[in-house]
Amino acid sequence: MIFDELPGNATTETQAIRIEARPLEACIVLDLHGDQFTYPYTSSLKTHVETLIEQGHSKFVLNFSDIKMVDSFGLATILSAMKLARAAGGNLALCGVSEAVEKLVKLTHLERVLDIWPNESQAAYYLSN
Repeated sequence: MIFDELPGNATTETQAIRIEARPLEACIVLDLHGDQFTYPYTSSLKTHVETLIEQGHSKFVLNFSDIKMVDSFGLATILSAMKLARAAGGNLALCGVSEAVEKLVKLTHLERVLDIWPNESQAAYYLSN
């Protein structure tokens, strides 16, 4: 199910990544589709989050199940989206991260900042309580 609250459609698509938004509990799950969350395609996530915040949403689960690789621009975009969510009184959590993405997060010590859960239900529960 695609969450159809964005103007036009809840799907943002670029050449390398497609983002679908849908509700789950008190959160919005952003499903990222594509192999890589890398420059120059990362900016669509921030735009998506900004639009949803303008609509009153502030709790986001980023579902990385389809993403196999993230670069430094991808990490910076995730942090930027988290900062936006927190400024709006919410938060952001990740789920479904690949082993390679998890290694990068640990290498950069971002596991201290990012909340990573095995699945979207656990992430949504965390954000909803």
